[in-house]
This record gives sequence, structure tokens and C-alpha cells, in this order.
Amino acid sequence: MTSISACNPNELPLALIVGGGPAGLVMANLLQLYQNKFCLIEQRTSPSDLSKATGVHKSTLKLLDKLNLIDKITERSIELNGNNLYVERKLTQKIVFEQGRDLNDKNISIDQSILEEILQNNLTSSNKDIRWGKKLVSFEQSEDSITATVQDVVTGVMDLISARFLVAADGTKSTVRKEMGILFEGVTTSEISFTFDAKVITPFYTNEMAMFTKGLDRLVVVPLPEDLYKISGRVSDSWVQLHRSKPYQELTAIVLERSDIKIDPQTIRGVSFYHTASRIATCMKDRRVFLIGDAAHVFFPAGGYGLNVAIEDGFSLAWRLNLVQKKIFNSVILDDFSRERLENAQKIQADSNQKKADSEKLTSSTKKPVKEMQIYNQAASDSSFVRVDAFFSINRLKESSRLVQKNSGFSLLVNTTSEENLTALHQFSRQMQADSGLTFRVIQLINEETSLIPDETLCLIRPDNFAKILPLSLDSVGKSLGCSNSLLG
Repeated sequence: MTSISACNPNELPLALIVGGGPAGLVMANLLQLYQNKFCLIEQRTSPSDLSKATGVHKSTLKLLDKLNLIDKITERSIELNGNNLYVERKLTQKIVFEQGRDLNDKNISIDQSILEEILQNNLTSSNKDIRWGKKLVSFEQSEDSITATVQDVVTGVMDLISARFLVAADGTKSTVRKEMGILFEGVTTSEISFTFDAKVITPFYTNEMAMFTKGLDRLVVVPLPEDLYKISGRVSDSWVQLHRSKPYQELTAIVLERSDIKIDPQTIRGVSFYHTASRIATCMKDRRVFLIGDAAHVFFPAGGYGLNVAIEDGFSLAWRLNLVQKKIFNSVILDDFSRERLENAQKIQADSNQKKADSEKLTSSTKKPVKEMQIYNQAASDSSFVRVDAFFSINRLKESSRLVQKNSGFSLLVNTTSEENLTALHQFSRQMQADSGLTFRVIQLINEETSLIPDETLCLIRPDNFAKILPLSLDSVGKSLGCSNSLLG
């Protein structure tokens, strides 16, 4: 067994990331952006060939824009403009997904494996340490670090890896979550679902998805780039037992029976069978260990939240770890991570559950097109940070829109005519930027922009695009950020 450690905890990697899916790769990209050392381990020795998530929401695309990935993502994705709901092959309702003009203001469909490839190829820093074919066996926590035992899945050789924190992005069957004894509360459906990718022979929507309901049977069809479609539905346990080894012709028949869509069985790829679930961990933090992505929560497919919330988790945690390790922010912001993300997951879960229930009550009555309502767009609460889109769209800003969207640090949008207040905020932001290494950008709202927030207030936007409206005082800003008292003067 070899050991990778350091006598001084400050010389250790900031985080050991367990899991190389979207959540873990986003976390790695953010730590690279913040110039932190990290180690990422992944049990797989090569990319997964299974059909997985496809939908990326506008709010998530705005986050990925901070990593300068929009052009690469746009090249390998398509816009997803709506959902067509059919009952007994009759169109009963059309749901419209609102699209913005900018590339980062779109709802898109992209193969998860392609997104993972883009994220992985973006990891070019010398601070990176990425190891494929390594699985976590166990770990221990001390006052200032963690030490993990990892095993090579091919040779069986054991290694020790130490880091300041451990970030578990190791999926629904998370070894880390089980090791900590954290409950994963919720329900798992008894019925079996299938999913696969294939090319469609019948002319079909190229930028809209569709859901077909026929009795208790359902089929969901989502377009992908390169004329592929992700197709999913439910089958009985006996069907799986009978056809699991050679399902291609039978899956082709199921699709035709439920939707009149003909697929080319020779193009079927990535077939998987699974139980859908709606579960949330009872906590997402235990001292120096954090859960993100599917390790912390899974949702029913309705609403397409899973991939998006996993990416959000990474953005919510990375800036906190970066600032706490510099000892200028109180460690309470790490506790806030677990509290905030659990509250967020519970709202997402309720919305996803409701969308699932609504879809199961569809009738054949035709309705007018309706706009998709995600939980992201619900009214903001004054007592906590919420997605900035709950207040206003960043795209409504004029000259400063791109400055805010590309900012991987903090933005302070100020609505004031007081030069004294502006000067104090600029001084504060310069000090924060010097001490933290993150951008603290003060932007004074002008002209029609002043209608976005009340007079003599500011909107504090964090690196994860969660925001809060605050009074114009350094004390309120500092406390909301979790700054140490020395920074407030």
C-alpha cells in the first residue's frame, strides 16, 4: 500500500472527489478555476455507454457559462423547445419551454456522456490528479483532513489518499453515504423502467420531446443531436426476465405499439433497466465530508431535475470550500451548504412528484399550449438565498449582463445614488477580492435597470447564481456572506 499525504494539512489537495460523473467533474472544474489542488477518483475505467440524462435547463447553462463551455456545449447539443403529451395517440397538451436569445439562455438536450467528455477535457491544470479505475474502500476524518483507502479495480492494489475535504459524487449507491450511516429517505418504484438511444425511421419532432400514454403504459421520446432519440418507458418484471439478454426487437415493438414510431433496431445503444426513485439524504455534510448529486438526492424523471441539481450542488459547494480553507470566511457557510441544498432538494422533490402525478392523470381532452413552470421560477423568499432568476433575469441587465454572467465570484448589483455608499462598497469588495482571490464586482444599476430591485438596496449574487436582496450596509453583506468579523472593520 502506498500513501499520498503531507505533514502540513495546508499542502494537501483541497478535496478528494469521489465520482467522475457530471457532479464530480463540475466540482473538479470549479476547484481548477479557483486554482486549488484536487484529486478525483472514478471506479469506471472508461466512459459509460449507457443512455442517461439529456436535459440541461437554462439556469444550469448559465452556470456552465462561468466555465467558458457554452460554445463547446452548443456545438454538441440541440435546443429543446417543448413537450407534446399524447393520450391514446392523440395530442392532448403541448408544453412550451421558453427560450432566450443568448446561447446561455436555452433549454437544451445533450447526451450526458458528451457533457462529461467536455467537462473532462476542460481539466488542464497542473493541480489536477485524476485516477480512473479507482474505487473508494473506506475513509477516516481528523480535525483538519480526511484519509481515504482506495483500490485499483484491476490490480487490487490499495492506496491511501489524504485531502482537506472529501466530496462524494458517487451516485445513488454512494459508498460514502453508507459509510457515514446517512439515511436515504423516500420511495423507489416497484415497476421497472427502460431507457436506450436509437434512430427513428418515422418523421418525428427534432427539437421537442413527447410523452405517450396508453392505459398504464408510457413512453417518453427525447431528441438528441445526430438524429438520435432517447427513449424510455416501463415494462413488467416478467418482460425483463424474458428479454433482458436480447431486447432490441422487443423494444422496437413496444415503441411502435405505444406511439406508432418506428425505430431502427440496428441503431439501439445504451440499453439499461432500473427502478425510478425519489429519495433525499437526511444530511449532506458530516464534518469534512460532503454529498453532492445523486449521492445526496434522486428525483423522478418528471421535470428533468436530476442532472441540473447535481451541477448546482457543485457550484454551491466549491466556492465555500475555497473561501473557508483561506480562513477568512466562517466555517458556518459549510453548514449552510447542507441546509440550503436540502431545502432546495425538498422543493425540487415536491415539484417532481407533482409533475409525475399530473402526467398520470392526463385525459384525452385537448388543451391550449402552456408554458413549462419549473420550481426555479417560483416566487423568492426574503429570508434566504434563492436563484437569481426568481428575482429577475440577468439577461435584462444592459451593459453589465455579461460581466455578471461570466463572473465566477460575487456580483453586487447596487441601486443607489449615494456616492458614499458606493465608495464603501468598492473598498469592501477590493479587500474581499484581495483576501479571497475571488472576484467581487460592484455594479451600479442605471436607467431602467433600477426597477429590478428596490431603491437603496443591493442584490448580492453568489458564484452559484443564488441571490439575496439586502439593505445597503456592509454589515448585512458581510453577515450574508459569512465573513469573519475582521473583514467588516
